[in-house]
Amino acid sequence: MNRQHGIATAFIAFLASAIALLVSGAAVASDSYLCIADLSTGFSFNKDTGEWHRANFAAGEKYVLSKAKEGGWVVREMGQEHPLLRCPGDFNAGNNLICSDGINDFRMNRHLLRYLKAFLIGYYVDYSDLRGLPGIPEMKEGGDTPELEIGKCTPI
Repeated sequence: MNRQHGIATAFIAFLASAIALLVSGAAVASDSYLCIADLSTGFSFNKDTGEWHRANFAAGEKYVLSKAKEGGWVVREMGQEHPLLRCPGDFNAGNNLICSDGINDFRMNRHLLRYLKAFLIGYYVDYSDLRGLPGIPEMKEGGDTPELEIGKCTPI
């Protein structure tokens, strides 16, 4: 009788653990997330001195990360119709989604519900190389400011 009771208790504990894992997995495996910036920092160009300096930017930007109809994911700034980024892949085995277009980089971990976004243009670009290209406005050094942002996401 003791052995059967021990087996039953172990089975119930196993079943409870399995259900807890399924429920917690469902909570993070959403089709869309609202991501809000907590902190934003980067670099800005001082036109008077001609030097770059550390800069803090206002946080609070909001993004919606959602599954795309054609597969993959899209990142949209809140209220915008057109995506900021298209992510052709899916979350990897480490629960990370990594999206990049060479200008913007967005990374999110759906287990931790944290994201990191980077705007990677500005400091290293030689704008003189871009003069005269169609669709490229006339830019000068400091026209874009590299930025790094961190925040948290909520399944929606």
